[in-house]
Amino acid sequence: MTMTYKEQMLEQKRQELAERETTLTTQTILERYETMKEEGHLANPSSLKKALETDAYGLVAEFKRKSPNVGVLNAEAVPQVLCPSFAGAGAAAVSMQTNEAFFDSKLAFLRTAYGTIEGNGFTIPVLRNDVIISERQLLEARLFGASAVQLDADFLSPEEYAQLLTYAHSIGLEVVVAIHNANQLSYAQTDADIVAVVNYDFATFTADVKTAISLIEQLPKDKVLLAEGGVRSAEDVRLLRDAGYHGVLLGNYLMSQPDPGAALLQLRREL
Repeated sequence: MTMTYKEQMLEQKRQELAERETTLTTQTILERYETMKEEGHLANPSSLKKALETDAYGLVAEFKRKSPNVGVLNAEAVPQVLCPSFAGAGAAAVSMQTNEAFFDSKLAFLRTAYGTIEGNGFTIPVLRNDVIISERQLLEARLFGASAVQLDADFLSPEEYAQLLTYAHSIGLEVVVAIHNANQLSYAQTDADIVAVVNYDFATFTADVKTAISLIEQLPKDKVLLAEGGVRSAEDVRLLRDAGYHGVLLGNYLMSQPDPGAALLQLRREL
């Protein structure tokens, strides 16, 4: 029986994590985290939740070099150039894809994003976006300067999600919980800091902001809300903001442009 695309992503991530465990164990990463914490050397990134609550537009610029529905977006893009560019263009935050197999963007880029944004005098938060299924990935995110991680209801049972949510908070990470449909609304009724509605459908490889619009009335009123995917214009951003979303994640729209930073700046001007 042929696996769905989501099943392929999950299986690939399980295999990748198993392979990485043979060269660098989770226990070693945990010990490194505990040492850095004790010595006061952990990064102290700004809050993603607060950024989305207070920023006028809540634009989250995502770095990735390819996308399942499009293919290659920007093969030559490097985070040390684009992440500070996004910050300078008015992004409320940067989302760093760390899924190399499906998005051609590496875990090491997460550290680069945090370091170059801070090094250029900006303080915007960085979100780690990946198929996150283990505490190891949360530790990596914390060590590399992420403010938050995204936990996706498509890849986690309620029990797995609850365990990772608790652990993320225990090591100082904020959590974005991503849901795709009304059947996953129970994930939004948790202690997640931000609730994201993903407009992208992996079954059809299409994205439509109407998904987020259709779910808005069923989302918790006390949560910071983020809409992800399908945004193609300033009109889409205004539509989602007017509906009640605090922020929007911009992925393909920006990364497919010749100059993603300039595209973000132009979008800001149109709002």
